[in-house]
Amino acid sequence: MRSLGMNTTDDSGAMVSVIDEGAMITSYIGLILLGAAFVAIGIFSSAVTNSQIIAFILSMFLCWLFYNGFDLLGSFNLMGKFDFVIQYIGITPHYESIMRGVIDTSDIIYFLGLIVLFITAALTVVKSLKR
Repeated sequence: MRSLGMNTTDDSGAMVSVIDEGAMITSYIGLILLGAAFVAIGIFSSAVTNSQIIAFILSMFLCWLFYNGFDLLGSFNLMGKFDFVIQYIGITPHYESIMRGVIDTSDIIYFLGLIVLFITAALTVVKSLKR
């Protein structure tokens, strides 16, 4: 790994720091899943409207809602134990779990389900407009 520059050394040749390869790989997996979810949301937003600007605004709002909005809604502590469910609907707890280096099947299923949900919704909208 020294040839890739992943380990750094000081003047005496002692190793100073090592990059955790497992956490790095899971971070890339999480980033790919996050990007795929945002693309699916964008495809759905584009299918809903003919205007590119409205599709962009709708897509940005939905991405914000799923990434940060549900986490904020759940942090108000208005509904007792149901606040945890609202936070769990959002992307943040699933993405942060993967970013820490933990690949849990529930997080993978969440991202794949979110992607399938928005792609299926986009296909339904396109098919309904075709008629």
